[in-house]
Amino acid sequence: MGLVRIGAGRDAADVAFATMFGAITSRAPLINIEAVEDVANGFFLPGRIVEALSSMAIE
Repeated sequence: MGLVRIGAGRDAADVAFATMFGAITSRAPLINIEAVEDVANGFFLPGRIVEALSSMAIE
């Protein structure tokens, strides 16, 4: 996991994520993620094992 800095300031007035005008209807954000395997750098797709979910390679 990681953190993506969107902006930096003293408060929301300095760095607003969004400025709303007019009639606004809000809804929950839709977030999509995808696991990507990179064996050369030691990143393997998650796999199920008896004990738990693991990101280690399954033989």
